Amino acid sequence: MVRKTTIALTMTAFAMLCSTSASLAQFVQSEHDNGAADSVIFEFTSLPSAQSGRLTAEAELSIFADADTINGMGFGWTWQNQYMVLDSVIVSTIGASVFDYFLYTYFRNNIDSSNSSRRILFAGFNGDWTFLNPSTSRQLLATYYFSFTQWTEQDSIVVDSSIYDYGVVPLLSTTEWTEYSPYREARAVAYNDPGECCVAMRGNANCDPDDIVSAADISTIVDFLYISGTPLCCLKEADANASGGANPTNADISNSDISYITDHLYITGAPLPDCE
Repeated sequence: MVRKTTIALTMTAFAMLCSTSASLAQFVQSEHDNGAADSVIFEFTSLPSAQSGRLTAEAELSIFADADTINGMGFGWTWQNQYMVLDSVIVSTIGASVFDYFLYTYFRNNIDSSNSSRRILFAGFNGDWTFLNPSTSRQLLATYYFSFTQWTEQDSIVVDSSIYDYGVVPLLSTTEWTEYSPYREARAVAYNDPGECCVAMRGNANCDPDDIVSAADISTIVDFLYISGTPLCCLKEADANASGGANPTNADISNSDISYITDHLYITGAPLPDCE
């Protein structure tokens, strides 16, 4: 059975939320669930991209509770990427109204503490009887915004729910004055988002941020084919004659692409194929 304990809506409850005891950490599906287990989800909705030069990421914190009415929760996460910096958090309208008695969105409720320890804490309680009502859909609680000092195609982010010092036992509390530990997703690993690296017209083989086709793009393809073999930053841009269609491979890059760019720049000026 899910362990449930009578609690009062006082600062004693806050002390309970910030406990480091693991006695409530084991998930067992709530007896009130209508089918799917109550869950707390921390999910990246956008990721850095080495191809586009994007050095930001966003993650949504959501809750799924289809039977119990929630008036408090506590959860902690850690992340593994030394170049990742937490910039800010925006609490949703639902999150702000439900957790109005107190709400922590950072480790020790301080963004510097979150960044120095690579930890996130989301913990709160309700004080005015505006509760989180049951729903058959996820309900957004907050959006976390990150930036990166550097990012390559080989980089990744590891995020894990965790019970750490001054952290939290993962739990939800209900209006029946009971508490239980919901389902938490296992360790999540997020990778580089290649995105759509080709913009407008093909030929920008060196991924110039201004999308300018020049002799440098010819050099990039020559280097890939005959010199260092350095992987191309965007195959669709380098596939200047569009021989590989929408999803070219390395085999589609050839002397013909060099000829197409050369003709565009120095001979007839014919436009290169569009990315689409």
